[in-house]
Parts: sequence; C-alpha cells; structure tokens
Amino acid sequence: MITGADDGSVSLWSVNKKKPLSTVKQAHGCHGDAGLEQPHWVASVAALQNSDTVASGASGCSHNSQVQLWKCGPNYRGLEPLFSVPVSGFVNSLKFSSSGQFLVAGVGQEHR
Repeated sequence: MITGADDGSVSLWSVNKKKPLSTVKQAHGCHGDAGLEQPHWVASVAALQNSDTVASGASGCSHNSQVQLWKCGPNYRGLEPLFSVPVSGFVNSLKFSSSGQFLVAGVGQEHR
C-alpha cells in the first residue's frame, strides 16, 4: 500500500506492520521563502497492481504541480524516484489502467 500526506511525505506500507516500511519526506520538494519553506502536500497516490511501480501527485503553489513515478526498492524497503511529469493544476486523483500502460491524472483548478 502507498499513502501520501499533507506534510509532503510518501509512505510504503505492508499489511503485516503497524509502521511504514519506508517513508520519503518532502517527496515533491518545498516552496516558499528561505527559512519558511513548506513541503508540497501529496494529494493523490496510485499503485500498479502486481508490480513495484507507484505514483504520487503533489499540488504546488500557483497551480504548478507534478506527478512523480517511483520504483519500490528491494524487499519494498525504499522508494526510488523514476521520473516526474509537470502538470498545470492540482493533481486530485491518480489511477493506473488495468493493463498498466497508462496513468490517468485527475487535474483541476482547485484541490479536492
């Protein structure tokens, strides 16, 4: 399982543990003036079934957002960034197609 949070972290979980197997803090970076930076909060996540690929969507300031794709590390004990795609708007939802060939992002002018 994968979760995202308003503190900017992305966590990878197992049904057998009460704590995350791995957490990436400030997974989508920060914004704001020096000394007052705030992480971009993670508004959506998706996992590609039966694979080691997950995605997270962050909503940035001024509607500058991104979708980040991740690869789970060995034994699911880490997340390695693969690449990110800039998006104009707030990434409100993410969903992989059942074939795994597509990732659909629900993007809006407001966060939901």
